[in-house]
Amino acid sequence: MDFKIMDTSVKSNDGVWMPIRNIESGEPIIDEKTGKPVRWKVCGTNSKIFQKQQKIMADAEKRTRKGLSTAEQTEYARKIYSACVLEWECMEDGNKPLECTPENVRLVFDTSEPIFKQLVEFIDTASNFLA
Repeated sequence: MDFKIMDTSVKSNDGVWMPIRNIESGEPIIDEKTGKPVRWKVCGTNSKIFQKQQKIMADAEKRTRKGLSTAEQTEYARKIYSACVLEWECMEDGNKPLECTPENVRLVFDTSEPIFKQLVEFIDTASNFLA
């Protein structure tokens, strides 16, 4: 077996497209205006971005004697996963396009917990990033 078929580093760093799914049906959400799927390009756990953010969290945890509180851990997790969103398609705020910025990613996470959970599950699944 060629071990390179198990390599996740290239796609983890380049990013792959993740469809945003309807929480009831599990089907990809289709933008009514364009007919295209709502999707996010995300990097994986084997990416430099994810690993850098994880190191920041670990360093913060080392600086405290008691470790991070649950609220602090949640905040760092949101920062780590927010940094992994590279771009998106068909995202709107009301009727206007929503630019993919770290602030807007956090806004979506804070407003829609199901999208955050989809993102975490997708990024944490290594097979989504196989070569």
